[in-house]
Amino acid sequence: MDSSNPSLAGPPPALVRALRRVLRPLVRVMLAQGITYPYLAELLKHLFVDVAATEFRLDNKAPTDSRISLMTGVHRKDVSRLRNELAQTSEAVPDVVSLGAQLVAVWLGTARYLHEDGSPLPLARFASEGGSYL
Repeated sequence: MDSSNPSLAGPPPALVRALRRVLRPLVRVMLAQGITYPYLAELLKHLFVDVAATEFRLDNKAPTDSRISLMTGVHRKDVSRLRNELAQTSEAVPDVVSLGAQLVAVWLGTARYLHEDGSPLPLARFASEGGSYL
């Protein structure tokens, strides 16, 4: 790699360090929940394609599959497949979901936090009260 050209040298080291700090706890949670690397890689492909297609438009025109492929590093055939899947999905995902909404969704949707009848269990606020990280 040519370190004299920033575009060829890769991302700035400070960004890579920040990403490692942010991603480490997320990877810990994913592993604890059984999310594997292949699953995450496919999820990230979807996200890279979706974000590139919706947020990196030129002159308010949808980018081509080739442009998205160059921008994201996702193979053009995968870009085409993923864009078709995104167009066919009826699942409406908001751009931003608050942390509180995410926590409530996990609490109400995870069996270990529910009574047998499906009602939510009270949550301990502290580890000293029986709470845990995961």
